[in-house]
Amino acid sequence: MVLLCCFSADTSAQPNNFVSKQLIVKFDKATTDVEKRSIQNELAACDLQYFKMIDAYLWSVPESSQNVHGKTLKGVQAMVDYLKRLPQIDYAEPNYKYDMLTTPNDPDYSHLWGMEKIQMPLAWNITTGSSDIAIGILLILFN
Repeated sequence: MVLLCCFSADTSAQPNNFVSKQLIVKFDKATTDVEKRSIQNELAACDLQYFKMIDAYLWSVPESSQNVHGKTLKGVQAMVDYLKRLPQIDYAEPNYKYDMLTTPNDPDYSHLWGMEKIQMPLAWNITTGSSDIAIGILLILFN
């Protein structure tokens, strides 16, 4: 079974709609562990979490840091801009905040053990279904 959840955030209206002092960083596959730690140390960043599914890191960063060229990087956006220019980085972005716009009306929702864990409520912001879609369940028993 494949579950695909997509969502986006309009950050143009609220440029500070992210967690302060946090970055999400994904390295290029060819980047060595030594290079990864060097870049992380350059920003004085600390690992908060590793997202295995997307091979990305959540970092805690200070208010400002100095890169190897002696330039002071002040704030999350300056650090993101710097990281994006490095060939070892696939992507870097602030840890954006997302708000759920729609909630399910299923009376048994609280009994569904995995919905919050897989962040399923985010999918309801994209679609809540359509009466044009028919779903059938076929059960085949083999003896």
